[in-house]
Amino acid sequence: MKLNKPITCYSLKRNGVTFARLRGESDVEIQHRARWTSTKQLKTYDLSSQEDSFRIALAKRGLIKDDKYKEFLPRTKTCLFCGFDKIGFTEDTCPKCLHVIDKEKIKQGMEFLNMESVQKLFKIITKLQEDVENIKNNQKEKTITRELPLY
Repeated sequence: MKLNKPITCYSLKRNGVTFARLRGESDVEIQHRARWTSTKQLKTYDLSSQEDSFRIALAKRGLIKDDKYKEFLPRTKTCLFCGFDKIGFTEDTCPKCLHVIDKEKIKQGMEFLNMESVQKLFKIITKLQEDVENIKNNQKEKTITRELPLY
């Protein structure tokens, strides 16, 4: 694809402000990101029209279906466990199966599962099973060897 117009830092910043505004970000968020002292510069940098904002608002509400505004629509997450695909970005757990859906939190929770820790856990579990069996056997022996009282 050939561009007929040179890309400059100014044009990138201008397009970034326009897309942020159309995405629904507040003026203050854009101001802080651009490190401006006031929001007056938004009028200069914003290339969107009122019609664009109106169409995006309608598309977000589902009143119109327009592929042109698809990138501005809110996206949802999908649960890795049950496949439920209508999870909002702010949710940490799946409302259907209640699993944690944030990949980073899942990785943090699974860090303890390296081979050494798994082997240690396996040894502890087998030791506990042996102890339970020993206790059961000791109770059986005590009931068998117990002397009956004479009356």
